[in-house]
Amino acid sequence: KNRLPAAGCDDVVRTRLYDKLNNKCQKEETNGLLWRHPYDTCGVIRPETWAEDATKSWTTEEARAYLKSNFALAGDGVGSINGIEDAEEIVKNIAGDMSSALVRASSLVS
Repeated sequence: KNRLPAAGCDDVVRTRLYDKLNNKCQKEETNGLLWRHPYDTCGVIRPETWAEDATKSWTTEEARAYLKSNFALAGDGVGSINGIEDAEEIVKNIAGDMSSALVRASSLVS
């Protein structure tokens, strides 16, 4: 998630490698529930080594470790992310904005 603010929409690629590795892990964890065609690609921030790893044979543990360290799920809107905040901060900001908006709205009807 720390890679998201620095990434732009050109850094996002759709790849089957993520899904290949994720399916390998999911097969053992979710009774074989897998992503299937045509929904078998994910948008991720381009990893440094993704192309050369596409043909490797993976153990489940290798796949899980590679997923965790190399892939950040992201869509084309990633370029709009300016920072990562805790959920608590987001809720406080929304509540503060709402309070200000209600004060302004009440002054319009008075």
